[in-house]
Amino acid sequence: MTDNLHLLEKHFDTAFAAPDGVKKLRELILTLAMQGKLVPQDPNDEPASELLKKIEAEKQRSIQEGKLKKAKPLPEIKPEEIPYDLPEGWEWVRLGNISIFTNGFAFKSSLFQDSGIGIIRIGDISNEMVIKDRMKYIDPLYLDKVDLKFQVKFNDLLIAMSGATTGKLGFNTLEETFLLNQRVGKIDSIKVDKIYIFRFLSTQIQQHLTISAGSAIPNLSTEQINDTIIPLPPLAEQKRIVEKIDRLMAGCDELEQKRSLRDQKRLTVHTAAINRLLNSPEDDGRAWQF
Repeated sequence: MTDNLHLLEKHFDTAFAAPDGVKKLRELILTLAMQGKLVPQDPNDEPASELLKKIEAEKQRSIQEGKLKKAKPLPEIKPEEIPYDLPEGWEWVRLGNISIFTNGFAFKSSLFQDSGIGIIRIGDISNEMVIKDRMKYIDPLYLDKVDLKFQVKFNDLLIAMSGATTGKLGFNTLEETFLLNQRVGKIDSIKVDKIYIFRFLSTQIQQHLTISAGSAIPNLSTEQINDTIIPLPPLAEQKRIVEKIDRLMAGCDELEQKRSLRDQKRLTVHTAAINRLLNSPEDDGRAWQF
């Protein structure tokens, strides 16, 4: 673990200078996190195997209460699907075993209007959040006409299912209820930290989902989402990982701001030098020296 921290410190030192250094640093942070190498394991944490039992019990309870339909069992994870070994207390699981996935409802565009209940389309997810700049609306009566599962509440996690931005993720950070349009999916975690799932999917989804090969419009299916394998740590460690990632990503944000300021200063100096050369006599050596 100490070696990993030294590795991160080294990358923070070099990321400022390299053109894509901050991007690579973000990738390294998430890679270490998902391999159990970002924060230390605590032997006192309840293992993920016990968490999976609680998740299954919660799902069965929801089925008995009529809140959830019984789903077809997902395939067992094969050895060749596992990309690396996990720390003790972690488990490889399929995303569909720890979450409920909902594909959006096919609202007719002829129903759209300028006010009412917002309909979340792919273009309404930007910078990892829901935005209302170009949102379409529908009669509020549709809140009662469509299944409750199509409602998007505060802090719900969404994913684009098709188009050029397939795999794009975002949270509903607005304290409003929306309705989920087709080609947008919603991921409801069951007793698992939702931000942990988001952090995993934000960089790994292209590696773990098979995008339609040869298709003019890439797309994801419900089956592909549910079949995605994800490393599951104990719940307590999930929270430690999320907190650590947030702190390190904030450091990356700061580096990017500093790079931007540096680049602006360089541009100012270069512009001043060029202007001085253009506006000075040809034999003015001081201008060339400047």
